[in-house]
Amino acid sequence: MVGTRLVSRYLSRRVLLRAWRGAEAEDWLSPCEREVFAELRDPSRREGWLCGRLLAKRLILDDVLAPSVGGEATHPTEFDIHSRDGLGRATRPRVTLRGRLQPWALSIAHSDRSVLVALSRAPGVSVGVDVAPVQTWKDGFLEMWMTPRERRWLLSEGKTRLASTLWAVKEAIYKAVSYGEQFTPLRIEVCPRAGGGYTYRWDG
Repeated sequence: MVGTRLVSRYLSRRVLLRAWRGAEAEDWLSPCEREVFAELRDPSRREGWLCGRLLAKRLILDDVLAPSVGGEATHPTEFDIHSRDGLGRATRPRVTLRGRLQPWALSIAHSDRSVLVALSRAPGVSVGVDVAPVQTWKDGFLEMWMTPRERRWLLSEGKTRLASTLWAVKEAIYKAVSYGEQFTPLRIEVCPRAGGGYTYRWDG
């Protein structure tokens, strides 16, 4: 809905790519985005990056920039989604519309199978999303990336597959609140919240 402060979209890569065929997909990219896309060499990374941009642009066009009655539609090449700073370092995605930085918080995530994007227009609010494959993680992975408290929780629940959810939550938290520091999963501890959902602690 246009005007909603928090919006999100989720699609499988297969469905998304079926909607944008070949060169038509690249027609949605701005000149700056085309340059970044051309620099990507790994096929899977190229496809994931493109799918993330396409879904984010679809969300922005439909839920944020959709014209009012009689208004003029915005073309997807009129706005850019940047996720690198001037030194080439990864940053939170930023949106510029016709050269003007927008005060929106955007997060993009993609896996081998799916893409998820979320955008907040609320002042001072940041968002983070992630997707992770549901699988049973080995003990070595849990010891390396989960805190002792998290491991005890997983064992008490008897659901090591829940580790996929915890990993995605850690990634989403990092995307929402980090300031460019390296992602260190053990610094983020996720705990269940009474009534559902999660709470977290970052370095205590």
